[in-house]
Amino acid sequence: MKTKDLSYERLHELLSYDPESGIFTWVKNAGRHGRIKAGSVAGNISKGHGYEQINMFGVLFKSHRLAWLYMTGEWPNHEIDHINRKRADNRWVNLREATRQENLKNKEQYTNNTSGFAGVSWRNDCKKWWARISIGDKRISLGCFEQKEDAVVARLDAEAVFYPLKS
Repeated sequence: MKTKDLSYERLHELLSYDPESGIFTWVKNAGRHGRIKAGSVAGNISKGHGYEQINMFGVLFKSHRLAWLYMTGEWPNHEIDHINRKRADNRWVNLREATRQENLKNKEQYTNNTSGFAGVSWRNDCKKWWARISIGDKRISLGCFEQKEDAVVARLDAEAVFYPLKS
């Protein structure tokens, strides 16, 4: 079975989803010989990527994608973004459909970020603050600035132009 072969109706036959807690439970006994009892919590957190996943028919389904199908009746066309960045938090209010680019904008700052602002860093070669932004596959330099605040303003102005729907 492929992921998209699971229908809305079949999902509702197998699992129940609580949108307030984000938890899936089994509607019927499941697993080999019915070892998973109806009413028990479905899924586990992957040690590899941190997303909750549920095994059905030998296929691992990511719970956030199942939540989307459960609530809307359709598989998402794009990625599902966890608004609070917690991959295991599948509450309905925490999920939104997003393109890859939109999803990437909602991420933690890199640990080596020293300016505290995305797209702003110190350049030793010119001894100035450098602002830049990425649009698709292109990286655009916004210039070098004496003051960090000026570089931050340039970055925020560019975000307003290039990322108008950023929330």
